[in-house]
Amino acid sequence: MKCLTCKEEMMILELEGVEVDLCYRCGGIWLDRGELDEILRLCGGDALLEELEPVRETREKKRRCPVCKKKMEKAAVGFARRFLLDRCPDHGLWFDRGELEGIITESEGGQVEKSRVTGVLREIFGNRKSKGG
Repeated sequence: MKCLTCKEEMMILELEGVEVDLCYRCGGIWLDRGELDEILRLCGGDALLEELEPVRETREKKRRCPVCKKKMEKAAVGFARRFLLDRCPDHGLWFDRGELEGIITESEGGQVEKSRVTGVLREIFGNRKSKGG
């Protein structure tokens, strides 16, 4: 699969039975439908997908789903911090650098070191900053 942001070939990483497509260059992550719930369950966090709110107006460019090629909708999730994700209701979610780790951390009530998954993500991407921060 090609990265939705930088068009580089993405790597497939298996984290405790969940396939994660990730771009080492820009830090983007694609999760197929249902995989975020599975990751949150493995981390002991709360499911946040019920909290996804459609966002109608945003300056962010809409990306195309890597499966069906339709433009994805923007959806916000989170409580203390809001994350703006790209969502294809039929196929999955796109996370820019740091968004998946932030969502996992928030679902765990801020216990950053608790999750093996967030540890793996940190190890892969190191302390590199996102474009926005």
